[in-house]
Amino acid sequence: MLVDEGRSFVWETVVASPWKWDLLTRLRTTHRLTVVYVAVESPEICLRRARKRAEAGWYKVPPDKVAESYRTMDLAQCRLAGLSSEFIRIDNSDDLVRSDGEIREA
Repeated sequence: MLVDEGRSFVWETVVASPWKWDLLTRLRTTHRLTVVYVAVESPEICLRRARKRAEAGWYKVPPDKVAESYRTMDLAQCRLAGLSSEFIRIDNSDDLVRSDGEIREA
């Protein structure tokens, strides 16, 4: 495993499992942790995006689950900032504008 070899790696996760927190805590002692955290300004943005995905025929997530997930990740953001050597927060609240000018909600 790259971790055991002391090698650099990139890992994408929502940190939803206790073992992931344990791993991050362990890595803190042997690696430089740079966390790039992508978030939105409010749970309403998450709810709107979840509704659009459901309307498009993608997966459906109950509104209460979306709101709960937002709260959980908001708390995780603070914990990740404390664990990391460098913490970068990217605000993904805005809708995307394509090169042809069409606005696409993210």
